[in-house]
Amino acid sequence: MAFEIGLSDAGFVAPRSADYLDSIRADLAAALGVEIEWDSDLFAANVTMIMAQKLGELSELVQAIYDSWVVANAQGVNLSNLCALNGLQRKLATKGRVTCTITGTAGTIIAAGKQALSTVDGVNTLWDLMDDTTIPVGGSVDAMFEASVSGRYLAPPGAVSSIATPVVGWASVTNASDATPGVNDESDDALRIRRQLAFQIGAGVSYLAIRSKLLALPFIEAAAVIDNPDNEGAVVEGMAMQAHSALAIILPSSLVTEEIEQVFAILNTNTPPGTRWSGSDVTGTVEGPDGVPHAISFDYATEISADIVATITVGSGYNLADAGPELKRLVEAYIGTLQIGTPLYGLQVTALAAKVPGVIGFSVTINGLGNLVPTAVQRVIVGTWTVA
Repeated sequence: MAFEIGLSDAGFVAPRSADYLDSIRADLAAALGVEIEWDSDLFAANVTMIMAQKLGELSELVQAIYDSWVVANAQGVNLSNLCALNGLQRKLATKGRVTCTITGTAGTIIAAGKQALSTVDGVNTLWDLMDDTTIPVGGSVDAMFEASVSGRYLAPPGAVSSIATPVVGWASVTNASDATPGVNDESDDALRIRRQLAFQIGAGVSYLAIRSKLLALPFIEAAAVIDNPDNEGAVVEGMAMQAHSALAIILPSSLVTEEIEQVFAILNTNTPPGTRWSGSDVTGTVEGPDGVPHAISFDYATEISADIVATITVGSGYNLADAGPELKRLVEAYIGTLQIGTPLYGLQVTALAAKVPGVIGFSVTINGLGNLVPTAVQRVIVGTWTVA
């Protein structure tokens, strides 16, 4: 055999189909004690080629299994299994929520589970009423709806406008403000980044550890913590902060009471000595381990859409109709890994374009500019995609 199979100090050795073919033919000729004319003996040639091809496919499978034990290479369930060794679970998709105004005849009872419908960019989304609701004397009432399916579904003001499951006495439904969208299953790239950040949990009482612990909460999409260690108030990353204070910034932009309590608990038990919390979106008081009440607060982040206009040139034999969607997929996956306050640079998009086969020329604008730089309380998300 002209090659070695298995593990070595250099890693796993995976023979190719061509290696197997040479070895099989050499072993067959030696076993028969004859020289085989492979060009003329079609039966022997085809049989050995089929065997080599099947062994080569098996070799590639074993190589893929071996590679999947490296976090950088692992995908899907294999990556989830590796992260589970570090105590991390992939975050599953969640359902969005939206507050709607219901109008109709006073006294009408609308049972939980009745549905309203939104249409955004041609996509229809059903929203389930979360609790039994009775229309009061005034003829209108606000009620919370939850998306019927998990995933990121948007509903800007007025998008929820139809009753999907009619009830006698229920006249209309609409939303005055944006829905809080759900999230899709955590991507492989996002999970790898969170795994890396999770190692900072062991950093003791620190802002890195606080951020990592916030990200570990299943309902938190993104988190950031900035601080002002000075003896005077200061503007830090565009945010006015008190002296000796920290500011926690989180997504989604709306949490229920139980979720807020979990965030408060993390902030309270991990606050560095002598530090107070800035923030005004959510405030409260939590009793510390010393039995003394502590003021806790944090701010919600907002999202800023990246509207990308790309000019793509492909080489001879390549199709723009293939290159455009492939680049769009890569860019959207990359944007999904961006954290709060992380910029999206045109150079990064250009680097992704270089990975698409056939692309020989590329230029891009993001929201009409070369780069999109969010504030400390903004996270860049996918917007529109246009190939000029």
